[in-house]
Amino acid sequence: MDLSISEETDDAHRRVLRLVGALDLASRDLLLDAAAKALAASRPTTGLVLDLAGVSFFDSSGVGAVVQVARDAEDADAAFALQAPSQRVTRVLEVSGLLDAWPIEDAPV
Repeated sequence: MDLSISEETDDAHRRVLRLVGALDLASRDLLLDAAAKALAASRPTTGLVLDLAGVSFFDSSGVGAVVQVARDAEDADAAFALQAPSQRVTRVLEVSGLLDAWPIEDAPV
């Protein structure tokens, strides 16, 4: 399964990356590249949000990619948050002890 990423800016002027599909070893670089471009293109930005509602598969490589994106956001002085993580993502983050590592937001209405 592939990963698709779309980007938008929310009402708080944060970059939101919406992920749909599998976040794993095969797709992690796609996320890292998209996040780097979003952070670079929006200086200064108020933040970066990963919308994970559409992520259907999430493994340790995906976890590592999210950790790296969070670090990159911190290095860019941008707030970082997760939005509406799928049940699969929530479970993997819970098992890995990272569920409380970043703010988790509900999906916008």
